[in-house]
Amino acid sequence: MISDQRPESSQPAPAEAAARKRISPLLIMIFVVASVALPIYFWQGTWFGTRLSNAQLAEYLADRDNPRHVQHALVQLTERLDDGPADEREFYPAMVALVDHPREQVRSTLAWAMGWDPSSEEFHEALRTLLTDDVVLVRRNAALALSKFGDDAARSELREMLVPYTVISPFAGEVSDLLAKGRPVKAHTDLARIATDDGVTHKFAAPLNGTVLTLSAADGDKVNVGDALCEIAPGQQDMWEALRALAIVGTPDDIPAIQQALNRRYADAQVAEQGESTIKLIEERAGQQAN
Repeated sequence: MISDQRPESSQPAPAEAAARKRISPLLIMIFVVASVALPIYFWQGTWFGTRLSNAQLAEYLADRDNPRHVQHALVQLTERLDDGPADEREFYPAMVALVDHPREQVRSTLAWAMGWDPSSEEFHEALRTLLTDDVVLVRRNAALALSKFGDDAARSELREMLVPYTVISPFAGEVSDLLAKGRPVKAHTDLARIATDDGVTHKFAAPLNGTVLTLSAADGDKVNVGDALCEIAPGQQDMWEALRALAIVGTPDDIPAIQQALNRRYADAQVAEQGESTIKLIEERAGQQAN
């Protein structure tokens, strides 16, 4: 049925029209500028794509109070190193000086960046230091980078990348919000909460990418420092990268660990293919060395 009711007038009431007239053109301009500038400012502050000059690179690398500046510089340097290290060696001392940076994200990015010039002995020594870092992601990036140097010191950590990682509680208290078995996790995202006796609830982040494989605790459980919370199965990308690195530095002693990892149910087809290729390359290299 077609209604014969006329639509209400779209013209503003006199009071509303007067209020609109009182809005300052300056306020409108400020709003328009902010609506454009703030997203750009946020984007530049969180994205590492803005091209840096040599002077800015030096400034950012030295800015230890701003970890994002340091990471931005390191990411930019990897792009330059991909084109050849000759023009970037002036920044190497500043990079090496970051080995003891207090932020793990900086050390992790640094380890990754140093792998882009396997001809640098100063990078080689710095990576050997990072291989002993307390943070698992730093050690693993250092191991992957060291494999490009042909350094078999990386082998132990690379094998660790193929097996489940046991997550240890850094606090004593009551567990809550522990992710369920089978849940995928990303490094630095919440894995659980632990309420300590002083009434403080601490968020506990996943130390690496993967999937919750087994649980050693449950919500409501009391845990002590050092108690196991869960096991995280390695992420497929991490396994694939570790196998590629072992194809360079692995020895026949690593083959049983590789085969065992490939027999686990969390290894997908791409990882299995890389694993078989890695085993073949290790065997071929061992055969050549024996002749």
